[in-house]
Amino acid sequence: MLSFIFIDEPALENASYVGADYVEGNRQAVQYLLDKGRNRIGLVLTDIEWYSGPRVKRGYIEGLKQQGIEADENLIWISNQDVYSDLVHISPEIANQVIDKLIVEQQADALIASDDYLAAQIINCLNERGYKIPDDVAIVGNGNRQIANYTRPMLTTIDFKINVVAQRAVDLLIKKISNERKYKSVDQVMIAPELVIRKSA
Repeated sequence: MLSFIFIDEPALENASYVGADYVEGNRQAVQYLLDKGRNRIGLVLTDIEWYSGPRVKRGYIEGLKQQGIEADENLIWISNQDVYSDLVHISPEIANQVIDKLIVEQQADALIASDDYLAAQIINCLNERGYKIPDDVAIVGNGNRQIANYTRPMLTTIDFKINVVAQRAVDLLIKKISNERKYKSVDQVMIAPELVIRKSA
């Protein structure tokens, strides 16, 4: 009998998986920004079809709803380009579209970006345009990637503990393989995220 563990929640019922909790992470980010006095929080999504995209959006909406705030669709920007084809090298054009739409037009005072690379490029373009971060606008990313330590200012971001997710999945798989005849339970584990607070928010 084949034993397997999915990474992130699959589109299958009664399947075992270990996942990163994108909903909770972005809920925490919204709460943090609201606590800091931000009241026009924008959301920047590179893709609403990708696994994490809908969950990032859900966390954003739920975080606002918990404080009695209805999400404003005008403050949600979704790329219509294939950003994932070269996510590490987000173009300044995309970042400037975000700034024009959400900050200039909609007066957002904080942005949550669905990926750190996108957040980093937004920070670069904001710096070039003379904005002060976080005074004029706060920026939060998703992923706690290496680049978060090298933006100016350093990027506040959500750490989804991907190494912990992977290790927990391996541990569960070994447990299933070692006890294949006895171990019949379905394990569905979500690893708690951590908001890593730096200087951008």
